Amino acid sequence: MSEPPGSAATSTDGAAPCSVADAGPDHARPTALPDPRLQAARRAALLFAVAGALAIVQSLFLPSADVGPEYILLGLLDLAVAAAIAALPWQRWPAGALAAVIPVALAMVASFELFAPGMPPELALLFYLVVALWIGLSLPRWTVLKAAPLFLAADLAPEAWHGTLADGVSAAVTHVVIVVTTGEVVARVIADLRRAQAESERRARILRTLVLAAHGFNTLRSGEVVAQVVQSVRELGFDAAALSFVEPERNAYRVAFVSGFPEAFASGVHPLDQGITGMVWREPRTTVIERYREHPAAVPSLRESGFDYFVATPVREDGRTRAVLVAARRTPMALTDEVRDAFELLASHAAIALRNARSFEAEEARARTFLERALHDELTGLGNRRHADALLTALGDGDGLLLLDLDHFKQVNDADGHAAGDALLRELGEFLRQSLRDGDAAARYGGEEFLVVVPCGGPAAAQVAERLLAAWRARRPRTTMSIGWAVHRGGEPWQRTFDRADAALYRSKREGRDRVSGESAMDPA
Repeated sequence: MSEPPGSAATSTDGAAPCSVADAGPDHARPTALPDPRLQAARRAALLFAVAGALAIVQSLFLPSADVGPEYILLGLLDLAVAAAIAALPWQRWPAGALAAVIPVALAMVASFELFAPGMPPELALLFYLVVALWIGLSLPRWTVLKAAPLFLAADLAPEAWHGTLADGVSAAVTHVVIVVTTGEVVARVIADLRRAQAESERRARILRTLVLAAHGFNTLRSGEVVAQVVQSVRELGFDAAALSFVEPERNAYRVAFVSGFPEAFASGVHPLDQGITGMVWREPRTTVIERYREHPAAVPSLRESGFDYFVATPVREDGRTRAVLVAARRTPMALTDEVRDAFELLASHAAIALRNARSFEAEEARARTFLERALHDELTGLGNRRHADALLTALGDGDGLLLLDLDHFKQVNDADGHAAGDALLRELGEFLRQSLRDGDAAARYGGEEFLVVVPCGGPAAAQVAERLLAAWRARRPRTTMSIGWAVHRGGEPWQRTFDRADAALYRSKREGRDRVSGESAMDPA
């Protein structure tokens, strides 16, 4: 099985590639939903603004004996309160902070009754109803009932001020009953609508998760499958998820992919007697632990991380539990039939996808073996002519090309036979495999001629060539070698680079062999 995504491969010499393109995905940002606290505050500000504007308009354009200048002052105060509510940062505070608007609104209604006696009682009741409606729309159920004493005090305050408290008690109580009943009915309707909306969104989320998961499982890469499984589980409403692979021969399990769990859990191998994974492996069924931190088998790193609600189900393959799908939350949740079914369905999809991925990877490994054999020179253990041609075709800007040729190789064959020549070629192949750096590549070009590609080598190609020549001499071989090198220039055919390296090799031969020559301005281009 391939390693899960997220691991990075680096060369042992730390060399970086010539250029790296940023191929990361461009994730679209989700559209931010409006903050319900700001929406409620804006509604309250609008109510204060409308009440203030009505008071000012009535005082200026509909004057009467019952409407005095107090209406203008109170209307301006209403507008000031509206501006203050609109400007406050409600998104920084808890939703309960909006309850502070209630006494302010009731005080304003009472102020009109106190200082603007021309306001009819029916209009005051209407304003109380509007406040109750706002509470029912914006705050939790029973808030209007809890605010009933404030409504009663606001309704009785003008009566007490005018000395008619005894006459107004009955009417005030009736008003409060009407107001509380209306507000709580609205609050209940809103709560039911929100529950229905939440349930609809939850079901839609589960369906979307399963559809996306089924689409993602079309891949045959096991790492991608694991990533899709875990992401789909989190879409069901969990804070963290992981797929743990069971290794019964070691009495342990390892986390192949993890999202949301602490690093101490994700990077370790855990014994099967710890955690919910071992429980599910021993008894393969969906298991729930509601108080994980108190459970005796809890993994220490998870107990300390705050997760307290766990769900796990087996991922079975060929009748055996190969892995366990684990999900966790910091707070409890109701594991409904829909969530349980979706969770188990994801596990069954994962099992099928992982089995397909394993088969695909086995086929891929066999194909790689066949390809390696097709590009392999059996005598030297290096790449063959086909591999050499592929290396030449893939030359990039700044790559160094070395051509190596054994000196007087024909004399070895003539003196001691082809078996001696073959032994010398095998020795050179072993030498190159041991001497080249990570990232360098070598192949047998033909006969006793070899080529070496030094990625991004540039001038370092000469250093590599000198080092190889010195190391070959140190072995005291049957015969010496000559080397010619050149650097590939971006945009030109590889044949020109090969010709320059070949001309440099010929110069090494002509000047006495057992030496290194580099390209020059006189070489063909």
